[in-house]
Amino acid sequence: MKANKKVVKKVTTKKVIKNKDKQEVTCFIHSDEWSAIWRGDSIKLKPNSTYQLIIDYPFNTPTSFPIKTGKKGLGFLDLIPKIGKAYEEKYNQAEEDDAACYWHGIEDLSLGGIYVNHKTKIITLGVDS
Repeated sequence: MKANKKVVKKVTTKKVIKNKDKQEVTCFIHSDEWSAIWRGDSIKLKPNSTYQLIIDYPFNTPTSFPIKTGKKGLGFLDLIPKIGKAYEEKYNQAEEDDAACYWHGIEDLSLGGIYVNHKTKIITLGVDS
């Protein structure tokens, strides 16, 4: 049985645009992380590697998505759109597969943390609703 099936097919900032002159992004980044993020020193995925992004919440079965880092590696600001794309893909898969249940629509979720294990090349997320 599927729960709330409000699925946003394309995740963009257009949802919060009131007019063409204003945009809004809600983010909760602790102040001690600001300078590291803007300098590119927060999360750094190693160059020429493939990490596995695990998407598990709010789904009943986790799914792994490959994240290729390229020649220069990947930082926090580059990783965020890849996370969004993976979530969009996971919700679209759940729409097509009756066994893939989820308990919150994508519009209910917020990203609380990104956890990287460089030894295993696994990325997990702290996602809340």
